[in-house]
Amino acid sequence: MVQAKRRKGNIGNSAIQEVFAAKRYYDATNALVVTVTDFTKPAKKLAEKLEIELWDRQRLLLEMRKTY
Repeated sequence: MVQAKRRKGNIGNSAIQEVFAAKRYYDATNALVVTVTDFTKPAKKLAEKLEIELWDRQRLLLEMRKTY
């Protein structure tokens, strides 16, 4: 399950809660939230607790470089 977010500000708990709910609903084994900004501290903490992977801008660029 992947959710992409493009906002001016940092991504908060709501995005983590949304992808977690979708993960459970669709019975997915993994969940990932990707953004071109960053995540709030509470969102990072919640994602860790719920085992949701987070990719910020730096991680996204790193992964893209590996591919190309």
